[in-house]
Formats: sequence, C-alpha cells, structure tokens
Amino acid sequence: MWGELRRLELIGSAATPDLHGLDLNDMNLAFSVLHADREFDFVGGDEVILDSGQFDDSEFFFLNVSPCQVLNIVHRGGSEAMGLDGISIGCLRLGLPSLLSYLTHLFNFLLQNSLYPELWKRALVRPIPKVKSPVSPSDFRPISLLCSGSKVMERIVFEQVVDYLETNYLLDDFQSAYRKGFSTQTALLRVLDSVREAVDKRMVTVMILFDFSKAFERVCYGRLLDKLRRLKFSKPVIQWFRAYLRGRKQAVRDTNGNTSSWCQLSCGVPQRLVLGPLLFSLYLSDFREVIGCCEYSYYADDLLIYLSGLPDRINESIIQMNKEIEAIRSWAISNGLMLNDSKTRAMIVGSTRHLNSIREIRDKNIMVGDNIVPLSESVKYLGVSITETLDWNEHATHCVRKINMTLYRLKVCKRFLPTSVRSTLVTSLINPLIDYACLAYSGITREQNLKIQRAYNSCVRMVLDVRKMEHITPYYVKLK
Repeated sequence: MWGELRRLELIGSAATPDLHGLDLNDMNLAFSVLHADREFDFVGGDEVILDSGQFDDSEFFFLNVSPCQVLNIVHRGGSEAMGLDGISIGCLRLGLPSLLSYLTHLFNFLLQNSLYPELWKRALVRPIPKVKSPVSPSDFRPISLLCSGSKVMERIVFEQVVDYLETNYLLDDFQSAYRKGFSTQTALLRVLDSVREAVDKRMVTVMILFDFSKAFERVCYGRLLDKLRRLKFSKPVIQWFRAYLRGRKQAVRDTNGNTSSWCQLSCGVPQRLVLGPLLFSLYLSDFREVIGCCEYSYYADDLLIYLSGLPDRINESIIQMNKEIEAIRSWAISNGLMLNDSKTRAMIVGSTRHLNSIREIRDKNIMVGDNIVPLSESVKYLGVSITETLDWNEHATHCVRKINMTLYRLKVCKRFLPTSVRSTLVTSLINPLIDYACLAYSGITREQNLKIQRAYNSCVRMVLDVRKMEHITPYYVKLK
C-alpha cells in the first residue's frame, strides 16, 4: 500500500532521489570535507589506550553474548537496506538456523579481542534531499548504509553500554533523545513547566536556542575516547571503540548503481545508525560541567538554555546569559564543534504585562561572539511553536495547515480507496500531527482546540463520505 501511495506522490518517496547531474565524487568530498585535516584526533585516543593503569572491577567490560541474545536482536528487525555485503537483515534472519552458532562465536571473538572487520567500516552513502529542489551537495543529507553483521554487532554493544550507563546513573537527565523515556515530549514538558512556574511567580525567562553545524560529523575520535575513559570504560572496551572508529570509509552510490571513489573518514559518527547517536550523546557528557546558573535542555544537537528572573532585573539576567554563551562557545571550540550563529534564536517569555515593562528598562543585548541576537516573538523548538506569552494560537494554526495539506492530497484519490484504507491513512498520516507533544499544550484555549477539532472533523467526513452539514458525532462512534 505504501509503495502505491509513494507512486501517487501522496507521501514522500523512500527511493534515492535524482542527483540533478551532481558528480558523485564531488558529493562524497562535500560529505567528508570535515575529515580532511583531522588525523590528529586519534592522538588523544592513543594516549588513553597506552595508559592502562590499575585493574578496576567497577569499570565497564564487555560481556559474552549468548545465542539467545543474537537471535532476539536479529528477529527484532530494523532497516532492510543493504550495505556493501549485499545481505539484508531479512536474509540474515532466514539463515539463522544454520548461522546462529557461528555468528555468536564471531561477535564474542570481536568483543574479546577488541577487533572490528574492515568491511563493516565501509559505508555506502545514500543522499536524501533536505529541500524540494536540491542544487548542491549541501542540500542533501547523507544516510549511511552498512553491512547487516555490523548492525547486529552495534546493537549488541549498544545494549551493554546503555545498561552500564543507566545502572551507574552516568547519563545526564537534561539530555534527551535516543533514550527510553526521554522523548521530544518529555523535553518540551520539562522546559515549558519550568517556564510556566516562573510566570506564576511573576518572573520572566530568557531563552536561547543554539544550532550546531554538522555536529555529528565533527565528533573528534581522540576526544571521544578520552571521554569514554572518564566514564570508566575499560582499556579493552576503549580499544574496541578505537578499532570501530578508525579506518572508516564511505562512498556515494546513486540509483543506477554508480559508485564514487572511497573516501577516508577521520572524525564524525554515523547519525542514522545504532551506535552513532549514543556516541554523540556521550561526546556531550561533560557539557553539564560548563553550565553555571542557568537551566538547559539538550535533544540530540539541539541545545536550549534558559534563565528565569524578576522583570526589573532583566539586564542582570542577560549579562549572566552572555557569560553562559561564552562558556558554551569555548566548550564547543575545544570539542571541535561549531555553533551556527545565524540560526541562534533568543526570546524572553512572560506575561504580557511583564514583557511590556521590560521593554522600557532593557538596555542589554544578547550576544553570540560579536553578533547581537535579535529577540523573537516566537521560536520553534523540537517541532513546536512557542510564543513569548506561551500562547498556542500559532502552533494550532500550523497544525491545522499541515492537516489540511495532507487531507487535500488524500482527497485526490479517495474514490479509489475503500473506507478501511482511508481510515488507516488518516490514522497513520494525520493523527500523529495532532498527537505530537500534545501533553505540552497546557493552557490551550477552547477556540484553539476547536480549530484543530474542526480540521479533524473534515478528515472523518472524508473517510466516511459524510456531507458537510451533517452532524459528525455519530460518525466518530462508527470509526471506533
């Protein structure tokens, strides 16, 4: 069904798009340009490995994996996209009755001897456009496709590392993403609840949203290994991660099977794979040591810091925030990360009365380096529009617009679709637009809620062919 919908252009295509005449080698070079002069990144990692120190049983060591664990991981599925070996997870699953004991032995051998196969380090890159009509490599997002064996290996390591981190409470509670129970909704709830509490106390909150340029691609391997050592990862584990990271290569492949030349990578972690996001989170593990008196929320590479204070002390709050910004910039530079100054956003949140009062007394600007960050009346954080008065009208309007756009595309072919398929499409494509982060909508007005409700009523009418003037409530019962 989804393949037919993609053919009809009702939903986005999963196929690799046309590269618009761009040279594959040029595109591969653009994707790996950050790696050109970063060989020094492994110097720190080598020093960490050579310094073995005393044996400490509180350190993290890999455990042997059982055939049952391998079986569960393979059957859990995942992307069927094939890497350089041409073997999908589905194919591997079919061969498990004969291969399970060999695979288990292989994975244990690699963990015990801190090894990682060279073939598994080679990634075929599939470019996915970030804009409707891409014209340059920067308009594409590189998605790495790896061998099926490496996917299983990464999942084994991921589960053991996460278990160690959670057992020893080493993960930052203010760092979300790629963790159970730490979704975009929980991140939004934590921030908005804190800001609402400040409003109730007649305070205003200065919020600053940062954007890091190609953060995953800028992870320095040596610094990453050093941070793993500080988290009490043992020498054999660090050696395994060193083998996993060192000598990685990538090549771009188009829809016709043409492949660019291979390019060596010396920094960066794959964003769309299992271990990449976890390693990026651990790379940020020392960020909490940088922050002074403000609060923060980290979701992947999206950083938000905020500080609440009395309206008549707004200039002092801004001065303090500027100090925090400088500390963050210094930390980012020392870790090889780059803040995108042009995408930095700032907003002061409070009641209308207090916002009007601070406009008369505020004489300090929020600065990122030598650049003044203008104050916005609304910002988008994790897909949700937040206004300076915590009003949900802008977000409700945006939500209704997306519902209507999706509904219009479905109406084009509704006469070809049975009722059950229409219902499935509305549930799959439109319900998530309404449900996303809905717990954060505290304070939404009746009018704003009604606006969204009417948009969804149109969806029910489309599914059941209900006329416009008919009462809709009985048909909701039918859908249930």
